[in-house]
Amino acid sequence: MIHLKRQPLLIIRERFLSLLFLLALVVFGGGLILFILKYPYLPPQIPLWYTASWGEKQLAPLIFLGLLPILSLIILSGGAFLAEFFLRQRERVLTQIISLMVFVTVLLLNLSLQRIINLTAIPSPLPSL
Repeated sequence: MIHLKRQPLLIIRERFLSLLFLLALVVFGGGLILFILKYPYLPPQIPLWYTASWGEKQLAPLIFLGLLPILSLIILSGGAFLAEFFLRQRERVLTQIISLMVFVTVLLLNLSLQRIINLTAIPSPLPSL
């Protein structure tokens, strides 16, 4: 039987990297919460394909909006894995670039999600006191 030695994550020890990934995680969580809360108030079709010509070609089924949080999670997880791998190879600058790109990408995906939700959501009723 092979026994693998468990090593602590190096990314946690680096202040800048852990801060970037923590901020990316908070941004991702906020977008996910917004998506879950506003989902019942969204129309069946949403404008998702902004590069297509204006009109019906931009519309996609509502379920496609879930691709943005899923893509954010994949990028966040993959970026953390790559950052940890390159940090173990002592590639600090590359690790910092990867971490910064992950944060910016998750932030931009979240801003896109918020914009689409703000444009298309039916105003939700206020809770009664």
